[in-house]
Amino acid sequence: FYIRRLCVDCGDRHNDIIYKRLTPLPDGFSIFDYFLGEWASQDNMLNADFELYGNMLDALADRNRWTFCNYDDNVGFPRDCGPDSFVGGQWNSLTRGGRQNYGFYVYRANVNPEPPLPPQQEEDSLDRWWQVFGRGSLRNDVDPTLWEAGSPFIPLDREFYIRRICPSCRDSHKDIIYKRVTPLSADFDVPNLFLDTWSSEDNGLKTLDNTEGDFELYSSMSFALSGLMPWQFCNYDDNHIGFPRDCSQQSFTGGQWNSLNRGGQPDYGYYVWLGTPDSPVDAPTFAPTGVGLPLSCISAEVWNDGFSLNGCTVASILEEVEALLPETCTHDTLTDLKYLFNVDSDADVMESIQTMCEDGWSEVDATEFQDVDQNFDSAFMTEYIQGDTYINHETGTFEGTAEGENIGEFREGQAKATRLGGVDGLKECQLNSIMCCFGRDRQPNDNNGNCADPIEENCVDADPADNSNLCYAEYDNSIYPGESEGDIHCHGLAWADDRGDFSYQLQHNNFFYVSLYDHMYQRGYVENTVESNKVPMCACMEDMKIKVSRADCTQIDATLTFNIRYERGSLRASPGNDLDVNFNSCQGTNPSNGNDQGNDLASRVFRFFNEGKITEETKDAVFDTLVGYAEPGNNANEAACTRAYEDAIGDEYLTPTDEWLQVYGKGSQEDSANTYLEFFGPDSPYLPRDGGFYIRRLCVDCGDRHNDIIYKRLTPLPDGFSIFDYFLGEWASQDNMLNADFELYGNMLDALADRNRWTFCNYDDNVGFPRDCGPDSFVGGQWNSLTRGGRQNYGFYVYRANVNPEPPLPPQQEEDSLDRWWQVFGRGSLRNDVDPTLWEAGSPFIPLDREFYIRRICPSCRDSHKDIIYKRVTPLSADFDVPNLFLDTWSSEDNGLKTLDNTEGDFELYSSMSFALSGLMPWQFCNYDDNHIGFPRDCSQQSFTGGQWNSLNRGGQPDYGYYVWLGTPDSPVDAPTFAPTGVGLPLSCISAEVWNDGFSLNGCTVASILEEVEALLPETCTHDTLTDLKYLFNVDSDADVMESIQTMCEDGWSEVDATEFQDVDQNFDSAFMTEYIQGDTYINHETGTFEGTAEGENIGEFREGQAKATRLGGVDGLKECQLNSIMCCFGRDRQPNDNNGNCADPIEENCVDADPADNSNLCYAEYDNSIYPGESEGDIHCHGLAWADDRGDFSYQLQHNNFFYVSLYDHMYQRGYVENTVESNKVPMCACMEDMKIKVSRADCTQIDATLTFNIRYERGSLRASPGNDLDVNFNSCQGTNPSNGNDQGNDLASRVFRFFNEGKITEETKDAVFDTLVGYAEPGNNANEAACTRAYEDAIGDEYLTPTDEWLQVYGKGSQEDSANTYLEFFGPDSPYLPRDGGFYIRRLC
Repeated sequence: FYIRRLCVDCGDRHNDIIYKRLTPLPDGFSIFDYFLGEWASQDNMLNADFELYGNMLDALADRNRWTFCNYDDNVGFPRDCGPDSFVGGQWNSLTRGGRQNYGFYVYRANVNPEPPLPPQQEEDSLDRWWQVFGRGSLRNDVDPTLWEAGSPFIPLDREFYIRRICPSCRDSHKDIIYKRVTPLSADFDVPNLFLDTWSSEDNGLKTLDNTEGDFELYSSMSFALSGLMPWQFCNYDDNHIGFPRDCSQQSFTGGQWNSLNRGGQPDYGYYVWLGTPDSPVDAPTFAPTGVGLPLSCISAEVWNDGFSLNGCTVASILEEVEALLPETCTHDTLTDLKYLFNVDSDADVMESIQTMCEDGWSEVDATEFQDVDQNFDSAFMTEYIQGDTYINHETGTFEGTAEGENIGEFREGQAKATRLGGVDGLKECQLNSIMCCFGRDRQPNDNNGNCADPIEENCVDADPADNSNLCYAEYDNSIYPGESEGDIHCHGLAWADDRGDFSYQLQHNNFFYVSLYDHMYQRGYVENTVESNKVPMCACMEDMKIKVSRADCTQIDATLTFNIRYERGSLRASPGNDLDVNFNSCQGTNPSNGNDQGNDLASRVFRFFNEGKITEETKDAVFDTLVGYAEPGNNANEAACTRAYEDAIGDEYLTPTDEWLQVYGKGSQEDSANTYLEFFGPDSPYLPRDGGFYIRRLCVDCGDRHNDIIYKRLTPLPDGFSIFDYFLGEWASQDNMLNADFELYGNMLDALADRNRWTFCNYDDNVGFPRDCGPDSFVGGQWNSLTRGGRQNYGFYVYRANVNPEPPLPPQQEEDSLDRWWQVFGRGSLRNDVDPTLWEAGSPFIPLDREFYIRRICPSCRDSHKDIIYKRVTPLSADFDVPNLFLDTWSSEDNGLKTLDNTEGDFELYSSMSFALSGLMPWQFCNYDDNHIGFPRDCSQQSFTGGQWNSLNRGGQPDYGYYVWLGTPDSPVDAPTFAPTGVGLPLSCISAEVWNDGFSLNGCTVASILEEVEALLPETCTHDTLTDLKYLFNVDSDADVMESIQTMCEDGWSEVDATEFQDVDQNFDSAFMTEYIQGDTYINHETGTFEGTAEGENIGEFREGQAKATRLGGVDGLKECQLNSIMCCFGRDRQPNDNNGNCADPIEENCVDADPADNSNLCYAEYDNSIYPGESEGDIHCHGLAWADDRGDFSYQLQHNNFFYVSLYDHMYQRGYVENTVESNKVPMCACMEDMKIKVSRADCTQIDATLTFNIRYERGSLRASPGNDLDVNFNSCQGTNPSNGNDQGNDLASRVFRFFNEGKITEETKDAVFDTLVGYAEPGNNANEAACTRAYEDAIGDEYLTPTDEWLQVYGKGSQEDSANTYLEFFGPDSPYLPRDGGFYIRRLC
């Protein structure tokens, strides 16, 4: 005969095993015990008594027979048996752990004819049992006569069953069946036997050694009815120690007993058996009786069975009861519920429902924080949320620590399946929300925060990723303007008022995830934001004592079945055992515009308010702490901080620069409208030559002790001393020694009070301020530089009180903006053929007798040469050929660089127009006269720099443009004009002045352009928006307008900084990436972590840098997807210790063929119509992205950024997911949706959320879109729409596509074609969705889609394979016709 095991969570080679019995079974041989108890060698030797195969086809054909087996280690099938060698960890066991999701099946053809299948009993379900006693979480005081000797449930003369359920017991004792097999006397005290003293009098265990015993014990009712694995050990007679004393399956197991007097287990309940469906025992009845209210219109039969719901809330109960009311009922839902709850008012009904749901939730398996880790007791957690305890104060990784492993295991296990109790201080939050704000990053190498190896250098005071702005602290009203608090990270959670809501009941699961798991364990974020014991790290919102701009947010998405029925005089809610908790980025509603808003706590709270789940008072009080609630995407939001402080306190909220004047800014601190570079030069009145002045640097991305530095000059500045060069060029020691020529301080208060003066400085390393200067010792990596990298977000300020009276501020020029320049030539991405006379000698822009400026912008050049200003300082002759000088041969004739050594030169070069106007850092090296090598040959700031030149004949840089200067606002040069001329269409109603300035938009799409142009049309206009745009684009039809807008936006996008995959890593060229998406290349086939590898570091750096700020080019094969979508389906996990998939150390044992986290079901492959029913494909993970049709849409333009994130970063680098799902070169790992060649149930999804400013104006005969330099790309879990019910649906590719369709962004044909691959689209949360696979295959192919068990009968199941309605345990016993005693049968395990 044959037996089969299917095992879902086993390795690929152990998912499906066929046991083929060859020899007869000797007397006493128990198949059940061998497979589920101990896999033994007696009468059971491989390839003598039985054979093993990897599938039934091999078994029937006698091929690929397994060659290795071992036995006799007190674990079940198949111990370490493998196809050709030892394979550990694939066994199952009822007593020792092992695999948790498996089922056993007997081959139906083992017997012919097949016997009729008996009716299923559902004997382990509590539906067939009646509770007679309970304590703790199962407390229930019922009529004790129900289980007295002689009651209908405890007959004197025949067998009966009593069941104890004990949630607080160890697994082996959570469920025990007492089966009485000998008669009882009428005076036998059954309740006393179980509750008081477990006695041996007339009560002996029947075992193999004591066949005359009075009772048997089993671990489940299904075992009891089949007589499988009866317990073999019992002891008795310890006064007031109740059932089962130390009884167990094999030997003494203490501490599992209950007692009314001596302690013992706290949570237990006793039940009597109601019999089988064909031999029932009538359950007690409790008829409803109305108290001054009409009877319920819903029948007693309905209430006896009750109804099932996902979750238990007021809204869901009201909806279901309303649906049950017959049309003939003369009262409404609330009246019916008043009767059923025996209450008088509507408010009482609402309260009764919540109390009922709370009571139901109290029966759900519960855990405490000490179940996470034994150290995390109540006192510890109270200190932890204050920012204290060793896990906050230590520095280093959690990987390999006991705490880290425990947190990771709890996250994957009990956090998803139990209800976690709260922490003192967080149990009674009044504002339905908890927030944590972290101030330090303690953990290196996790791609979060700036802690890095070596930790003694780079983690002394490392920062988390900055996502909020600390405005002020309430306890003393101290303010933190600008970035004065350093980098902080705030993250929270919120819940509904309804006490049955998942968000309410699982708020502490969510807090565990947010605090201990996601931020501490995953990212290393710890400690308070403010060094005061008055500001906690985590607290109820009302107790945080600080005001911040915003916080990220995590929400609970969970399922749990409740059965609602009428019992013992009221409605009761009974939970199932199927709690499944998931933690996702919040979905909320933007308080400003009502749009969907992800990952924002204030928006989550606003959605709860809109849905009536919290009060307006709660919402307003939360917004009082999250003061930037109206702008969820604005982390800094200094304006909101200012308003909140000044409204609450009444004082002025000084920004960190109110007493300072900005003279330079870079990165996030660049502010051209308020920066006066000329005051950082040698003639600045704010930097008097006799010293005694202050300079301040604010550095956003520096360490906390270097965020703010004050330079106090003591001695006079010698001739030639350039402050600008010292601070931004090379920080030098000449005339600049610490505590002799200057002093440094950490803030202006210290500087003015002469306290906490810094004591260490070094110099002269060709980097800028402050090299490695520190408060008391060397601190590296805090310097800035214009030429060598360093910090990227900083500003310099001069103290306004340095000079008195302060001079008037000059008008701002915006000299570096292209608004003040006119393009005269361009090639590549800046191609533009303009009238060449515009930059000929003598033109208005190239005067012969005075200074002029020419600018070259070169996106393809290195940073130092991307922007160069040529400033002419000597007169020109009328025949001087300016275009030829720059485009053909860069010549020295009448064209010499003015330098410190050549003060008679003809021109100067600068790295920006602001430098040129201020005369700061002129270039010092130039060469010339290489035929047909154009500007600037090898000129550079200090020395030879090759390869940055352009040429019309000899190659050089491909992308460059030349511009002439339009002058300052007070001395302008008129720009050329190109007047619009209509072609058979009326003139635009929008004025030329408007089009000259244009308008700015975030992004560039057809919809946004139409909306803005419509808003600009005056009311007097006699035509519509499309007609106006026909004129402006000079086209004839509406369709032409749409196409012209998209072309305009595409042209604009072509000017955005671009990268290719080879910029991620030099190995990732076109050929490599083509192989990679097929599932090939070494990064797919190797095994091990990416941490510390060159590829891993490059991917991580690209993710944090260029992936967010540039437009990434595509991969061959993914550049022209017809269905607006790309999907990757991964089949292997190569990386251990990342809490994703099951690859783990040691990799040689646990990563041979490890699996990713399973999130989809492979239905069939199109190339040969091969099917993968059930879990036969093993675990796979599918994830994709989609984009709109509009070619200007962020999702379209940045689709390859998204693909990089999904494939190389999020799945390969972060999780280690690689390789194809199917071992065939016809099924790629990643492909356009139409090229995937497989059908799957579903896929996860990532979306692009980005910002980029476009200026739309009329130039040179048409509308043009010019992008800013502010592209900011974020990658988030998709927000979509459930195709079945229209509700919001996160992290699902089909739902994302459906939302695009609903919004008119893709066609119905595209949507339907995507759904043809994602066949389970209608059920986004159903990963397996075998029914959808079946329908898709049978509709498309016409053949029957066989499940893996159609020819097999299930006889046992555990975990995900448990299926009581279709499992026949009795056919796994000694009398099974499917297991004939003479052998020749098959057994299958699917794991």
